[in-house]
Amino acid sequence: MNRADLVIQDAVTGLHDVGPTAQGAGRENLSVAADATSWMDPAAASFGRVTLGHPTSLTITLSNPTGTDETFSVSVTKFTPDTFGGTVPSVYDAGTLSAGDTRINVPGSVTVPANGSTTLTVTVNTGQPSGTVVQGWINLDGPGSNDLHFAYYAIVGH
Repeated sequence: MNRADLVIQDAVTGLHDVGPTAQGAGRENLSVAADATSWMDPAAASFGRVTLGHPTSLTITLSNPTGTDETFSVSVTKFTPDTFGGTVPSVYDAGTLSAGDTRINVPGSVTVPANGSTTLTVTVNTGQPSGTVVQGWINLDGPGSNDLHFAYYAIVGH
C-alpha cells in the first residue's frame, strides 16, 4: 500500500520538489494508511537499466479486501531534474513536476474486484537517448479518499 505524502523539498533552498531517488513514494501518513481499503505490491516500479529500443514492462498487484469493486483513475506525474540556474546542486535531486509523461504507459483506469486483486502494467518507452533517466510517480485516484501512488524509475541504456 502507499498512502504516503510527497512532501520533501530540496535541502538547499527548501523551495523545490525532489524526485523519487531522494524521497521514494514520500513520507508515510499512518493515520491515512490505517483507513486504506486497498494496497499494492510492490510499492514501486523500479526498472533499473532498460535496453534502448526495447519497451519494458512491470506489473503492480492491487488488492481489495472489501466487498465492493474499487475503480481507480490512473495518471502520471513526471519529475524533471533541474538545478534552477545553479542555485541547487544536482546532488540535492531538485526539480519540477508536470502532469503526464510520454515515456511511461499506464491504463487510464483500473478496477480491483471485491475481495480480490488485479494487476496494473507499467511500461517504459525506451525510445529515449541512452542515459535518459525516466522518473516520477503513478497516481491512482480511488473512491473517496482511497488514493494510492508509487514511484517509477528507469535509466535507458544499451
